[in-house]
Amino acid sequence: MRRAALYARVSSDAQQKEGTIESQVAELKRQIDDAGHALVKQYIDDGIPGPLLDRPALNQLREDAKKDVYDVVYFLDADRIARLAAYQTIIIEELLKNKKQIIIKGQNYEANPQNKMTLQMLGVISEYEHAKIIERMTRGSSIAFAKASW
Repeated sequence: MRRAALYARVSSDAQQKEGTIESQVAELKRQIDDAGHALVKQYIDDGIPGPLLDRPALNQLREDAKKDVYDVVYFLDADRIARLAAYQTIIIEELLKNKKQIIIKGQNYEANPQNKMTLQMLGVISEYEHAKIIERMTRGSSIAFAKASW
């Protein structure tokens, strides 16, 4: 039986309060059970933004990848690994270098040109989405401030 780990992350206080981390963990546990793997460790960064590479649970996951803690690691989606494409690539490459199997969205990630391109495209889309959210929030705050000062 393969030893599995899961990594889950939510970035905002709102997501943290809404309990979205629990739904991620539940789905990842279901995937691990369905695959017949044994869950040995959970790495959870609750309320830590994805554009940061320095996250406590992610750091521990990366350290444990160098050891014999787990064989396979599950991520709900590529943007849960990191919001920046470059950071996703760094983490994926580290895990593969340490001979860890990677499951993203329930699918085995294999290091081939098509998967690398797909992951990079998803990373770029994730970066764009994040930038648009910030822009909208900033614009919304400015509009709310302007209306309040009338």
